[in-house]
Amino acid sequence: LKFWVQVPIMARIFYIFILFMLLSSLVVLPLLGAGVISFLDESRFMEIRKIGLLFSGLTFLVSLALWVLFDSSTADYQFVEEHVWLSSLNVNMVFGVDGISMLFVLLTTLMTPICLLASWDISGNFRSTKAGVKL
Repeated sequence: LKFWVQVPIMARIFYIFILFMLLSSLVVLPLLGAGVISFLDESRFMEIRKIGLLFSGLTFLVSLALWVLFDSSTADYQFVEEHVWLSSLNVNMVFGVDGISMLFVLLTTLMTPICLLASWDISGNFRSTKAGVKL
């Protein structure tokens, strides 16, 4: 508890968000990275590459946490999150993973930073390319 008091408030908010909303954070982190990249000038290609790699790496780390916490002894959906979008129309968004989708989540989040590293030396329209990859 003493350690938790010393952690900055933004780090605490980020930790709580990641811990309790793992699947939502797998969607939000790439979108946040694409948003940051879209505001950068195209001439700052090294920053664009680094930010793309940073956010894809963070997304992979979240998926690793999801995999570590995953209970493979059950076939039920896990980490289920339900968010109400339009209550008047009864429109909800529900996230959950089962065994096979967990592997696809890991594969996707692993391949994204690998592809970004493989395209590190490609020149051209960086901002749209990297933002498109993140989306």
